[in-house]
Amino acid sequence: MAVINASMGRRYWPGRSPLGQTIVVDKKWTVQIVGVVQDVREQSVQTDPQPGVYVPLGDPDYPKLRSLTFIIRTTTGNPAVYRAIAQQARAADVRQVIEVTRYSDAVAFRTPRFYAILFGICSAFAVTLVAIGIAGITAYSVSQRTFEIGVRLALGARPRQVIFMFMRRSVFTVAAGLVAGAAAALLATRMLGDLLFGVKPKDPLTFTVMLVFFLAIASAAAYLPARNATRVDPMTALRAE
Repeated sequence: MAVINASMGRRYWPGRSPLGQTIVVDKKWTVQIVGVVQDVREQSVQTDPQPGVYVPLGDPDYPKLRSLTFIIRTTTGNPAVYRAIAQQARAADVRQVIEVTRYSDAVAFRTPRFYAILFGICSAFAVTLVAIGIAGITAYSVSQRTFEIGVRLALGARPRQVIFMFMRRSVFTVAAGLVAGAAAALLATRMLGDLLFGVKPKDPLTFTVMLVFFLAIASAAAYLPARNATRVDPMTALRAE
């Protein structure tokens, strides 16, 4: 008997159940499939699972194993736990060479995690700079149009109309930049494909969420200077001009 993983089932028995099928392992042993288990990423999160077969441990029909790996889940990362595991393994068979390794060290998780943290920090700085830039440009535009704002308010314009006017211009400008940025991002997805896990490089949901997020940032960054513009006294603005 043997158990296969889901990748093997999808590859060799697409659209139907592999249970009960007979396969040949290592060109010598004929086994019957009695179960299907989920895939395991044994090397890295970017490496797709390969078709695999699990055979019973200690079955006399198979050759003696040269090595055996146990994956043990613990509630603590204390090194004493690893030493205790090694001691128990040696007590079971002193002839065996025992090596205890953290799963995160054995599987290549550190490199993708490092890049994810690095890109996350850079993205946070970029968003902060974008918000500061939009707020600064909007504030400068307000200062250059003080007289116009005073005239509009003197003629009866409502404060929310002035706020909407400045926010609309800022958001339209940012939207144009987002269109160009999204096009550039689509072209750059080929370079980022190997760094992603659980999401496609051209995932439409991710692009949509990011576009909405940056539009929200632009609206928030433009709101404060625009709101301050409505507090300008019309007579003061006209005298200043």
